[in-house]
Amino acid sequence: MKTDLLDRISLLLEGLYEDAKQTKNIILFDYALTYPRVFETDVMPIVKACEYLNKYLLFNQSSSRVLFEFRLTNYARDHVVFDINLTSSKQIESSYDDKYLNLAKRQIKLAGIELKLAENTINMSIKLATSKEPPRQSLPSINQSILKKYHAIISYPDIKGFDILKSQLEHLGINVRPTNDYLSAFEHIINPIYTPNLVFIHKNDILSEQDKKEILKAKKTKGFSVIIICENDVNLKGFDEFFILNQPYTYDMLYAIISVSYSRSLANS
Repeated sequence: MKTDLLDRISLLLEGLYEDAKQTKNIILFDYALTYPRVFETDVMPIVKACEYLNKYLLFNQSSSRVLFEFRLTNYARDHVVFDINLTSSKQIESSYDDKYLNLAKRQIKLAGIELKLAENTINMSIKLATSKEPPRQSLPSINQSILKKYHAIISYPDIKGFDILKSQLEHLGINVRPTNDYLSAFEHIINPIYTPNLVFIHKNDILSEQDKKEILKAKKTKGFSVIIICENDVNLKGFDEFFILNQPYTYDMLYAIISVSYSRSLANS
């Protein structure tokens, strides 16, 4: 039974986005592009456990940030071992409602893995049988030589979120400015000499209508794409000309946005 783990995770993240929005929390997701994603193992108990553990944190906390990450700890010829970590910006309390935790434990038992809870972290270590079958290619591939000429600006106040996005873009060969602050990004956007291809801006960083007008003006003049990063879809009026990258996301979604951006640039050239 061959399963693309990231496909299943992608569906999970769509639901967790809604849960985070409802509970006024934020989720960041990190699964490196270099990691294998197609496995012979039935991953559904693991995916369900991840769902319930995320819900356990989200529905017991508010105004927190949960980092949901996979870390490859062993890579053998026929299997890999991942650490799955859920790290909250708030401490996990003994008074939490454990409904979702108990549901997660049932799935963990089915998968035969161990669960560890620390002050603000939940950890599972999983072993998955690898497959030689590559993941399906549902998106048009962009020539690597083209991506290496791409330049990206990121305005993202969350350092971890910035680092994840920067790493993903750089792995695709895209040149990324090393700073994450809005002022630096805005100065480069309106600079008549510098022309980026992709501009990522966190929704909360666009502080004024005047800034938005300046960004739109530069966008039309230079032809770059603007991608708004957001953890919820509240008050997104006026962003119709921009792409929206909902957090949490997989790199499939990121690549899809870059692919559409590239296709539009060809059509407009």
